Amino acid sequence: MALERFSNVVAGRACASTTGRWLTTANPFDGRDWAEVPRCGSEDAAAASTRRAATRRPSSTP
Repeated sequence: MALERFSNVVAGRACASTTGRWLTTANPFDGRDWAEVPRCGSEDAAAASTRRAATRRPSSTP
């Protein structure tokens, strides 16, 4: 049986990992593999930060 694959969610939008690699996750109750999640790298964190900065409203000055 194929495992379900989940994607990253950044600022409410699904996006692919830049590494293209996946991690298999196990169900903590029975130890069986149940899904794959993206194996993210520093490039993903930088992309998330950039997206977050681009979508933020500028703060008002005091």
